[in-house]
Amino acid sequence: MVFVQYGQIDVRDGAFVVIDQTGVRMHIPVGSVACIMLEPGTRVSHAAVHLASTVGTLLVWVGEAGGVEPPSAPPESVPSAIPNPEGIGDLGHRTQG
Repeated sequence: MVFVQYGQIDVRDGAFVVIDQTGVRMHIPVGSVACIMLEPGTRVSHAAVHLASTVGTLLVWVGEAGGVEPPSAPPESVPSAIPNPEGIGDLGHRTQG
């Protein structure tokens, strides 16, 4: 697993390359990493996302401490996207568990 913060991830010579703020490049061999954790300030090229999907490397965007805010409204006060979900589908054909 590799953590990247304030850098750019690209592809060069078939491998991931991380370029830091000063322009220093660090190659990450494709077979050596299963997951790249992308911290705030990281940019990822389309080529890097394509390479990750091709070789099975997981890209995870992670936030700063306390990064997820709770919703402003309680779930029960948010209207359903489907006004009457019980009347849709084949409820009569489903087995009761």
